[in-house]
Amino acid sequence: MVRVLGKGARLWWWWWWWWRQVAVMVMVVVVVVASWRQKYYSEHLLKSLEGSLPADDPELLHYLREQVLEPPSAGPYNPGIDLLKIPVASVAFYNSSVEGLFGGEVRRERERERERERERKRKRD
Repeated sequence: MVRVLGKGARLWWWWWWWWRQVAVMVMVVVVVVASWRQKYYSEHLLKSLEGSLPADDPELLHYLREQVLEPPSAGPYNPGIDLLKIPVASVAFYNSSVEGLFGGEVRRERERERERERERKRKRD
């Protein structure tokens, strides 16, 4: 069954289709112009391809300070986390992973090491 659209519906569909095509073309032109104007490399990269740059090159230092490096915060130092908890958690994770891989061997080796320490202490006393 073929549905025949009235004249108004056909005009609306054509108008919608035409404006959609115009919008897509405008977006494509904007993306092409934006990417054409943007440089994906710096002039310093091109200079460094010719040979090594001196460490005190004023243009390079200006580029690094303005484009690459971010200045430190003016606020007080506050890492926001307890730094002592991180090593403890990572050591616990490491130990559990090693025990999981090697099973009882690690436990037995730790017990042997503790026994040696006890023997050393007894000999000293």
